[in-house]
Amino acid sequence: TVEEKGPVRVTIYATGWYVSAKTKEKLCIFKTRISAYNGQPFVNVAHRTIITYDTEKKKLADVAFEVKLVEAVKWQMGADGKVLSGDLPPGNGTVWLHQDRWDHFRVQNQDKPVGEGKQSDGWCVGLMKSGSLSVMLRNIWQLYPKELELSREAMTLHFWPKHGGQAFTEEDELALKNIHKI
Repeated sequence: TVEEKGPVRVTIYATGWYVSAKTKEKLCIFKTRISAYNGQPFVNVAHRTIITYDTEKKKLADVAFEVKLVEAVKWQMGADGKVLSGDLPPGNGTVWLHQDRWDHFRVQNQDKPVGEGKQSDGWCVGLMKSGSLSVMLRNIWQLYPKELELSREAMTLHFWPKHGGQAFTEEDELALKNIHKI
């Protein structure tokens, strides 16, 4: 639905359900606004997820927003104030950055580690033969877990990571300094 249309900005609004791939059950409502600005080379995406299920009984896996790429060949990501980069793997292979804790991220090229560090800068670039596409995910390390993933065909922002795992040990979880974070 076109929500706003003017000489400076146009905003498209979409709402719907995240549905379980296995059971087809409706789990969360999404609300997305995409705004484009006259004369600007970017769009602003505001995406909201409303959980509508009992979180004690069900768990989410891989909640994401995907943007298609055309023949991407290289990738770049910002982390700890540095640029990480390389060639995208062939076929359906992916490169991904997973911010699994506020003070730790890891980057993988398929199953091979590329690096790790403290804080993702929250941006990535897919370099294509015809240009490039960049995304920025605000507050990525503060709002962990999050993930940025690139392939030759798509750039994906995982609001609930696809490549997640156990980030904290039981000792970490029960440490007095971390009790307020639970």
